[in-house]
Amino acid sequence: MEEATRPGSADLHTIHKGFIKIFTILLWIGEGPYIEHFISYPDVLSDNQLPFVDRPKHFPWRPDSDFFEAFNNAQWQFCSPLFQYERLQDTKYSDRVILPISSFERIGDGGSAIVSKFELHPDHDSLKVGRKVIHQRGLVSLVTN
Repeated sequence: MEEATRPGSADLHTIHKGFIKIFTILLWIGEGPYIEHFISYPDVLSDNQLPFVDRPKHFPWRPDSDFFEAFNNAQWQFCSPLFQYERLQDTKYSDRVILPISSFERIGDGGSAIVSKFELHPDHDSLKVGRKVIHQRGLVSLVTN
């Protein structure tokens, strides 16, 4: 395990381009100064690798606390997925993922299906215009108007 040292300051451009979620999580858990350590390992410790399911290589370690556990518990509220039409097929999410749903309406049920209509938060919605997303007991389907 790699013991982290408390660094000085980090370049704001670098944080904005690939570490904004990491930095936000670090601030949330009171560990903001560790951002430089994460920036030192962009291939394994950047926003592109979130959420971390297991402790990644080079993740900071401190003998006085469980840094990874605090980070892991906090990261989920900052890692809502981006929905893209091309990536809906067979996509599975962890139970800890917070889906970016802004409104939800149950349309009906019967037989073996529950049909609901929901809207995604616009920041996480890259689906094509003119389509509705319908969730049927674990399946996500697109319906074109």
